[in-house]
Amino acid sequence: MVWFNTLLASAGGSVVGPDGTTVTVADGDAAQQALTVMKRVATAKGADPSISQGDEASSRLGMESGKSAFQVNWPFVLPGIMENARRAICRTSTTRATSPVRTPETRCSR
Repeated sequence: MVWFNTLLASAGGSVVGPDGTTVTVADGDAAQQALTVMKRVATAKGADPSISQGDEASSRLGMESGKSAFQVNWPFVLPGIMENARRAICRTSTTRATSPVRTPETRCSR
């Protein structure tokens, strides 16, 4: 739903009007434009076959594993990805004297 709302707004539409109660999603062609984009992405060559079932966790894992190049919205996911990367760096650096990718932001507690 987040992705649809974003695309709908990008096309100049909205789910409800300014009064918060009048349903406006069918006004104009914004909803059709949003759905067209979603269909094109979902059926594109190389699209994740589970795109229709995607949620925060599966999207995050795709990003963390390097299997996804982009992720729609869910801005709270980035800090989790960065934390998991920090942990991986810390695990690696415990077996070596120094880690070549360690930065000041990589605070490992021992």
